[in-house]
Amino acid sequence: MKIVLNRDIKNLGKVGDIVVVKDGYGRNFLLPKGYAIVATKANVEKLQNKIDELKKQNAVLFEKAQKINEILDKVVFNVVRQAADDDTMYGSIRTRDVYNFICDLLKKNNIDFSLDIGSIKIAEPIKTLGQYIINVELFSGVDAIVRLNVCRAIADFEDDVVEFDKKREKSLLTSKNAKENADKVLQQEVAKVEAKNSNEKVENNKEKKDEAKNETKDEAK
Repeated sequence: MKIVLNRDIKNLGKVGDIVVVKDGYGRNFLLPKGYAIVATKANVEKLQNKIDELKKQNAVLFEKAQKINEILDKVVFNVVRQAADDDTMYGSIRTRDVYNFICDLLKKNNIDFSLDIGSIKIAEPIKTLGQYIINVELFSGVDAIVRLNVCRAIADFEDDVVEFDKKREKSLLTSKNAKENADKVLQQEVAKVEAKNSNEKVENNKEKKDEAKNETKDEAK
């Protein structure tokens, strides 16, 4: 699907760019969110007429995202939960919970910002008490960190300020970066293997064709 971007999208393009995306990504996410329009001739001309206005809107969103990032950098969300003796929670903390935490914070700070729940990166639901770091892509080029301090219910200090364990935080960030790098390396290795297999398949097909030609020549003789 060919689309025109209404806003900057990380790893995709800038406002006004015409790009090609998978149909599902376009129809189920970009178009419903208003992040893009189908790249028909009429739509492209219409967008070009208001490109300056859209760029200004994107600049405002970028500044808001930076401000939110600064606020999040100073905040620890203290989440109180019931838990068993082994610190396993009765329930879990999911993407929707983190989304609500951030939205409540924005409301308290009188910040009008449309946060995309899909920008919150939780590999799996949190089910154990402890301190956690969650990555959030606020806007293209603005990545933030959400710090969660998940405590036993008897602690009862939702409004108290908790010092986030800096060593723990550094360890979490390091492990996340290491995992991301490992995933990239794995993807590269998989791509190499696939390319090698593809080349071998082409060579095998060529050999089979050559053998078939030789057999035909022998039969002709």
